[in-house]
Amino acid sequence: MSLVAVSNLGKKIQERWILKDINLKVERGKISAIFGPTGAGKTTLLRIIGLLDKPTAGLVTINDLEVKPGIDNSLLRRKISMVLQKPVVFNSSVWENVAYGLRIRSLSYDLIKERVDTILNNFGLEKYAWLNARKLSGGEMQKVALARAMVVKPEILILDEPTANLDIKTSGEVEEKIKDYVYSGKGTIIMSTHDLQQGQRLADHISVMHNGTITQYGDKGEIFYHPQTIEVARFIGFDNILTGTIVDRVNDLSLVKISEHSLEVISNEPIGSEVNICLRPEDITISINKPAGSARNTYLCEIKRVSYLNPLARIELDGNIPLICLITSSSARDLQLTSGKQVFASIKTTAIRVIPKKISI
Repeated sequence: MSLVAVSNLGKKIQERWILKDINLKVERGKISAIFGPTGAGKTTLLRIIGLLDKPTAGLVTINDLEVKPGIDNSLLRRKISMVLQKPVVFNSSVWENVAYGLRIRSLSYDLIKERVDTILNNFGLEKYAWLNARKLSGGEMQKVALARAMVVKPEILILDEPTANLDIKTSGEVEEKIKDYVYSGKGTIIMSTHDLQQGQRLADHISVMHNGTITQYGDKGEIFYHPQTIEVARFIGFDNILTGTIVDRVNDLSLVKISEHSLEVISNEPIGSEVNICLRPEDITISINKPAGSARNTYLCEIKRVSYLNPLARIELDGNIPLICLITSSSARDLQLTSGKQVFASIKTTAIRVIPKKISI
């Protein structure tokens, strides 16, 4: 049974639908991530699930209880904590900030002290306990906000872009706290992020949002390797998206014509179908000599541009089919890849995702 269920949800602001026909289920004891670019509606959806805002249409169910307007949801709200993208801390000490939620729940001082001291030590904040929280760095304030949310042991913890404004070191520390919270059996997390790598590291299930709708939902393996629309494909890193027509087919192996050139793919689409060919840049192999391996698709290309993005190098290729690929910077240097040099680009049919044009939104 789902802990949270969102059905046909919509949110309208000043005659504009910010959210449209949202359907989502969140499993208990899991991390559910909502991906999407800025303006996709992620924060609005999280605020509605967190009972901080009301939908215009649709229904939210939490623990089998329907959230209805006009009904006192205060007891349900106490089971939910939310941390905003920009941390909000009170004008008081770090200790008092973290203790706040426990105080309003009327816990004993001894229990409050035990919980607050423990979580401050866990977050490495004990040395700041009696400093004003607003005097801390952005990263430390984010930790305070997260500790304050976790110390009350909410059944549902909602995080809006939890590491968006943090440095790499602090981001890693916050991610560890997020994983520990769920994997220690303390609760369920619903988070938004635009960081693909973070989603792969943390999430069990992923929803991809685009223009106020969820375009795809599933476990992270399904999302990252089997996008259903080109919008999802673009967002999750399929930088090579080409349009072609299936001109021949033998069993599941099809030949796609792209301009004056062709590409072999695995597809059940009928001959004559227009399709989008989606390919990750890291799934393209570059070699100086023509390989004798298993790749059916091998093309002679000319390097248009090499950009070093340590530890990777981004290679733009011009040839039969224009391609963008990613290889390690050390490999690019070993192969002496420079603009104007000719190389062979190889693509395995299993690395290509074929999306029929008719289902792309």
